[in-house]
Amino acid sequence: PNPNVLQTMRMGRTKCRNIISNILCPVETEQVVHKLQRTKFSVFIDETSDICNTKWMTSFVRYVDPETLNIRAQLVKLITIDTKDSSATKLFNAFWNELWTFQIPFRNIIALSCDNANVKNTLLTHLLTGSVVLEVDTITSIRQNCLQFYQTAAEEIRKRLPIMNIFLERLQVFAPSAALFDNNRETLFHHVIFVAKKLGDFDEECLKKEWLSLSTDFTAKEKESLSQLNFDNMWKHILQRQLSNNSYKYPNLRNLLSAVRSLPNSNADAERVFSILTDLCPNNAGSEYYNYKNSHSIILLVVCDANYIIRAVDIGAPGRQGDAGVFKNSMIGQLFDRKEFNLPLPEPLYENGPILPYVMVGDEAFPTVVSEVFPLTDYMMQPYTAKSGMTLEKRIYNYRLSRVRRTVENVFGIMASQWRLLRRPILAKVTTATKMVQAIVCLHNWLRKHEQETYVTQELADWPLADGNIRDGSWRKTLNDNCAFTNIKPTQPRAYSLRAANIREEFCMYFNEEGEVGWQNIQIYK
Repeated sequence: PNPNVLQTMRMGRTKCRNIISNILCPVETEQVVHKLQRTKFSVFIDETSDICNTKWMTSFVRYVDPETLNIRAQLVKLITIDTKDSSATKLFNAFWNELWTFQIPFRNIIALSCDNANVKNTLLTHLLTGSVVLEVDTITSIRQNCLQFYQTAAEEIRKRLPIMNIFLERLQVFAPSAALFDNNRETLFHHVIFVAKKLGDFDEECLKKEWLSLSTDFTAKEKESLSQLNFDNMWKHILQRQLSNNSYKYPNLRNLLSAVRSLPNSNADAERVFSILTDLCPNNAGSEYYNYKNSHSIILLVVCDANYIIRAVDIGAPGRQGDAGVFKNSMIGQLFDRKEFNLPLPEPLYENGPILPYVMVGDEAFPTVVSEVFPLTDYMMQPYTAKSGMTLEKRIYNYRLSRVRRTVENVFGIMASQWRLLRRPILAKVTTATKMVQAIVCLHNWLRKHEQETYVTQELADWPLADGNIRDGSWRKTLNDNCAFTNIKPTQPRAYSLRAANIREEFCMYFNEEGEVGWQNIQIYK
């Protein structure tokens, strides 16, 4: 067989793991076990998770091959471990059982390497107990050296992360010196809310009230006592305080500190997050992907129909293009401008009515204002603005248009609620994020066509009622301001052609005459 075949093979993590555990490992194990039974060796142990969140422990050995006298490093086994309990004791027992199964003497181990050697309750402690007897001072020295290495590595990682420096610095607000003793509470709260907005959706007013009361709720003696504790224990004592009705005194701070404490606290987690954050924006992109909300983003443009199916999509334009030019410069916009989008020919709006083209309704993801991100053209309708002199007819036109706008708003809402990846900003390279969104769009369309009742239920999407009211879909309660979708920056109204204005006027007349619905005059005043 070709020895280079593995170098060009591309596969997912699950397939790769299966090949390693079911094909490569047995071969390696068979070759190495009989040698380890009669040879001294050092062992390296590490735990990891695959893409399915299955816990595995990898054991490598290094030894002098008695036959060739060469130093060999080989994989012994991928050991499955309990996902709910991966304590040091469990890891040690799993490793011990494998050695016992292979009849490898524990005394043959002459060197050990594993994670968390700087703490007491660690796999290393169990391994040392079973193999090598070391002096207490020696074990303490090992732990101190490991801790120093970890601190140095963490500091170097931080130096490589200018994008995260501000966030890491603001986290210092939760240290005892700031949280308990600093009297400049108002200024410090800006740091607190900065962190809060990065981690979730928190009630700013309630959070501020609890934060400002921290420095006065404790006596000087209590503050001194709390400051002697480590970070976790200090906040555990503070946040356990209760009111007379047995409710927590600082519920919002509890939620915020829970989010802070859930940040990566292991080498593996930190490496995963940091490696992504260092490459969020393409090299030499400058401010191209930096949007008006001070974050890097790409733009997603979609054309959808009344059934929430996406008919055209443009993904990946730099987020800096937060104006109407983003649509004009997109492939979708260019096809519409050149009349190459393969739309049906114009036809009468009603019997003996004016012949009008098929049109779209422009909208941003989760709009908060009426803007001209998508300009008024002969193929795209926009609401009348206040400057045009609002009449009853124009208000009705705007209302009828807003009902249509809800359709595309629901498309974004459905995708974000059904695909958890979109509920938070995506931490990935631009190319990776683009592929993720492309995949979600394709899956959304497939499910909408083939699993209509289970994918988009009546409760999930907005639902029109007989009296003209609209029942909000459940996705509106699921999402918050921290989801992956955000508005394209609003811009000032732009000039439009006389033909576009005439088409809009014809639709306005239709909504007020032949196309009138009985409840629209009531709804516009709600």
